[in-house]
This record gives sequence, structure tokens and C-alpha cells, in this order.
Amino acid sequence: MSEKKRSLTSKILLFAGMFGFPAFFILFFALGKQNFEFLQYYGEHTVVTKMIDGKEVTDTVYYKVPQFKFDTPDGGILTQKDFKDKILVINFIQMDCPNECNMDLFGFKEFVAEEIMANDGFKDVEIISCVLDTVSNDRILEFIEDHEINTDRWHIVTGNMAQIYDVDMKTQNPWREKDVKFGYEVVAYTMTLLLDQERHIRGKYITPFKSESKRITKEISILLREQRENAKS
Repeated sequence: MSEKKRSLTSKILLFAGMFGFPAFFILFFALGKQNFEFLQYYGEHTVVTKMIDGKEVTDTVYYKVPQFKFDTPDGGILTQKDFKDKILVINFIQMDCPNECNMDLFGFKEFVAEEIMANDGFKDVEIISCVLDTVSNDRILEFIEDHEINTDRWHIVTGNMAQIYDVDMKTQNPWREKDVKFGYEVVAYTMTLLLDQERHIRGKYITPFKSESKRITKEISILLREQRENAKS
């Protein structure tokens, strides 16, 4: 360590001792480079080589979910274009919650949906929950009202969720065989996915479990910080 940096370190330690601040954290932010946590990418990826400014550069292309389209209970349609520059939390939902349910509805509502709605830092995060049951739009609207679901950014939709789930996810895929109840791959309909703004899959959570729901907003925060860091570089 140079004399100048050693002197700065000594002054910071002295200051921390006088005022009771944790010296470790002061030194970390003052002298060290921050090591941020990043979320992994799910699905197959390919490595490509391209020429940039006359130099051969290797790049990794990560899996993205395809274009999608869903119906809303008020007769509208939602497509990928409606969520431009948004982070998406996507899962399935049943109309007989909480009696028989593929997810912990109350845990998801409390620890994910309400946190997203209440936190200004999550203003670019939206939720899509696709209805598993074959029911009328009136039944879905009744469900939304009964459970006081804020549909500003939590969209209850119908449609083919295979547009997003288990499409080309041949690696890191937790399900392989068809289930007999809903026809989706095993575990798929209990799984919540986190998609970044480019539609890469960045998180997977088994949402019948409250502990998994609690993990979602934490990882959204990590993803938002990652995107801020990428914007700086």
C-alpha cells in the first residue's frame, strides 16, 4: 500500500473510532471496488464470434422468451409490446385459491405484489398471472375483487403459457414429464419466473412456499442494481 493510501486509511480508521462508525464498511466504500451480486441466466445459451473494430470478439447470447400474447378478463389483449422496458414476474394462478392452489396466494400477494406496488424503486416491475382453470371472465373478475388484487401492475390473464414456459429450456430445467392435471410440464405451474427487460429468464421460484416468494423481491433488487451498473459501463 502506498504512503498516501496508508495515510488515508489511518485517518478513516481514526475517524471511525472517534464517531463509532464501522471502519470496515467505510474502508470498503472508500478504498475498495464493490463486488456486486448478479443473477444467473436460465435456458440454453450460445457463444458467437464477431468482429468489432477489426478485432475478433467472443460474446454469449442468452436465451430469451418468445413473443407472447394473453387475453384479459375485460376483453383486452396484452402482448410483449405492452411491457417495453419492464421487468416481469410471471406465474400461473388458480381460481380456487386458497383452498386448492398451485401457489401460496396470500404469501405472494403480501411479499411480492404488495411490495412491488408500494416501492417506488419497483415502478418498472409488473406481474402476469395466467389462469390455469377454464372459467368465464366474470369468474376471474370476481376472483380479482374478492382477493382485492391491484390490477394496475398485476395482470390476471388467460392464454397459452407455453409461450413462455419450457420453451427451449433444455438446460437448468427442473421439469421433464407432463403432469396429468393441467398438461404443463411437471412443476411448471408452481413456478414463478423473473424476466429482465430483455426477456432473459433470471430467476425461478417454487411459489407454493412462502420462503420462495420472499426471495423474489430481493432478487428483483439485485437485478435492478445490475441494470444500473450496466447502464454506467
